[in-house]
Parts: sequence; structure tokens; C-alpha cells
Amino acid sequence: MDTLTPLLTSLQAFYSRGQKKGRLFTCIILAFILPVLNGKGSNVYRKLLHLLHVVVSETRFYRFMAGRCFRWQQLHKAIYNQIPEPLEDGRILAVIDDTINPKSGRKIFGCEHRFDHAAKKNQCRYPWGQNYVQLALLKRVHGRWAALPLFAKFYHSLKVATEKHFKNKIVLTQDMIKELASYHSHNILAIVDTWFGNFSLYEPMKKELGNRFHMLSMLRKNSMLYDFPEITNQKARGRPKKYGKKLGSVRDLAVELRDKVYTISTFIYGKAREVQVYGKTYMSKSMQCPIRVVFAYYKNHHVALFTTDLTLTDAQIVDYYSARWKIESGFKELKHDIGSKDTQARNEYAVINHLNMCMLSITIIWIAMLKLSENAAADFIRSRKTPFTFSQARKYLLERLNFDVFYKSSDRQPKNDQKSWLLWIMRMVV
Repeated sequence: MDTLTPLLTSLQAFYSRGQKKGRLFTCIILAFILPVLNGKGSNVYRKLLHLLHVVVSETRFYRFMAGRCFRWQQLHKAIYNQIPEPLEDGRILAVIDDTINPKSGRKIFGCEHRFDHAAKKNQCRYPWGQNYVQLALLKRVHGRWAALPLFAKFYHSLKVATEKHFKNKIVLTQDMIKELASYHSHNILAIVDTWFGNFSLYEPMKKELGNRFHMLSMLRKNSMLYDFPEITNQKARGRPKKYGKKLGSVRDLAVELRDKVYTISTFIYGKAREVQVYGKTYMSKSMQCPIRVVFAYYKNHHVALFTTDLTLTDAQIVDYYSARWKIESGFKELKHDIGSKDTQARNEYAVINHLNMCMLSITIIWIAMLKLSENAAADFIRSRKTPFTFSQARKYLLERLNFDVFYKSSDRQPKNDQKSWLLWIMRMVV
């Protein structure tokens, strides 16, 4: 069953006044999806020329890639509307994180020296690279979690952002959540790590969206938790108390509550597991509201997860936060499988367009998998003992793709077409 071709051809509707531009854009997205070479612009041009036989000059191709004609806001909304049933348990799950693309050139849009907390011992701690924050939709795809990238925005440090009129990471995250909220009227649960899980993101979004916005994150070990204030009928001066007795830090409470744990069954990293947890509602001064805290224990380790959505169960909290890792694996798919880190673009619009095209390629693959019929999905999953990967899903869809819709033969052949050993290898792979 071919579900990829209708999605790709639907992108041409954004260029109704220029059919050639619409077809070129569709073929470029398909060139990114093809598992041949990396995602450099020169390699994408080779795939267009030799595999899809799209006759386009090199100058026109690079001008198109660096053009200002892309209506990304409309494209993002159209792709979101293509997602069948984007809700999970009645809410939108938005996972947010940031990453770095190391670069070597100087005059590249979005580059800056930033501290890399994930750098290895043999890597630079302050690499020169592009920094961007990404918002992805967390969705179950035939029994496994997947992160569908929707938005990405480049950012700088607060000092450079002020000098160069850039926005910092928190402000860009707020803009992306607002754009996602404009697509629907459902509740949004932002699943973030400890850097984003604070009041600086929660307060403005709560004012903007009200009870539609909630957050799920992990507490730091030194975070203080409080009990609810006692309700008394005695009149006293001043406003009523908002916080009760200080109960201690997360580290101390985790040790104290170890004897009160109970076992729940939930999915963690794609497998059904039994986890020892203890959940309770506390007051938090850092979030200035009641939060549901779940202490999860494993051997000698423990983590404290919290959410402002008090309707979530303990199993959902653990399941959703463990699924947050899919955005990390999504960065690997984006940088290495699609090849966004290998871009040679330097111009502002060329850099933004290249990243958005790479993200669009991944999202289209997952939407095409979601649109598979139950029988086709069952046949695809039956032969695999473990959850399928992005590369396996891409290979499965390309095997059923109708290339006749995109393939265009022409009397005008590229130079050195018959002498290229690279062309022979590319055709063999495809």
C-alpha cells in the first residue's frame, strides 16, 4: 500500500501558480528521503539529476534552496492537518529540546561558541556551531513512540541575542507552542527536560493559554516541596496561606518514601515493565502551583517526575517522560540518516530552508506509516521482534513508492552521465 506518494504530491498545492516550482519542491523532499549519500545540497542536486531525472540547472536549484518563497507557517499547518488523530489520551503531547550542529566556517548563519554538556572527552567543550530548539509531536506509530518534528528555530546566548536582535531559547519555545496552539483547541502537554521545566516557560504560557497548557518534566535533587496549608475557620491578618509545611528536598523525600512504594505496569523505552513508584500531590514554590510528583525507583537510583496536569495517572507520567527520549533519537535521524548536519548552506534563508526540509522529510515518513492500513502494518511488524526503526520504515515505504509520478525522462542528459561510477552505485542502492 503506497501512502507516501499522496503525501508528497499534496505539497505541490502550495505552488498553484507555478507547477514547476511545486514539482521541484516535491522532488527535493523525495531526494532527502532517498537513503543515498548525505544531505548536502550538492548531493541532493545529484539525486535530482541522476535518479529522478529532474532537469534543472545548478544555479536555479541553489537559488530555489535559498529562496524566500517558502511559506513554512502554512506548510507546517498543512502537514499537521495530515496527521491522523494527533491526540494521545485526549491531549497534544509536545516534546521540546535543543541541539548543536558543529561547523567550521565563520560566516554561517546561526553560529556561535556554546557550551556542549554532552561533549565527550576528546571533543571540544565550547564548539562553534548552530544552535536550535525543536518542537516535535509525540505520537504512537503502530505500538511504538515516535517524535514528529514540526518547528525549529535558531537561537543565540542572551548576550549575543540582545546585540544581534536574536531571541533567546525560552522566547523561541513560547513562540512555537503558541503556533501549535493556534492549530486546535485541545490541551497541550509540554514534555521537557530539567532545563526547560521551570517557571520562566510555564508562567507566560499559562497566561497565554490558561488551563490548556500543562508541563511534564523532572525535578532537580535539591528542589524543595511543600505541603498544602491547613484550612481553618479562624480569621487572621493578611492573605490566606498558599503553602504549608516545608517537607524537604527531593533527595530527602525520595529516601523517606522508599518504604511506601507500590508497583505499576507501564511502557518504558518501548517495553512493558513493572516499576516501583510513589506518587503524591505537593505545592511547589518554584512553579507556584500544585504539582503531581512521582518518585520512580530502580535499584539504587531514583528520579522525581512532576506535572502540572493533576489528571494524569502515575503510569502515564512515567510512560510520557520515558517517551521524551524519542526527540533525542530524532536528532540522530535528522542529522545522520537525513543529513541535516552536512549542509553547506551559509545564507540565512538557505540554512533555515534546508533544516525545515529535513524535518519535513522525517514527518512525512511517520505520517505515511500512520496512514498504513491495519493489515499492511501488521504484516510489516510481524517479522520484527523489536520495535521498528526509522530506517526500516523509510525502506518499507520506498519499496512501495510509485516512482513514475516523480520520474521524468528527457532527451537532455546530464554531462558525464554514462561515465559516472557514483551514478551506477546510486541506481543500485535505490
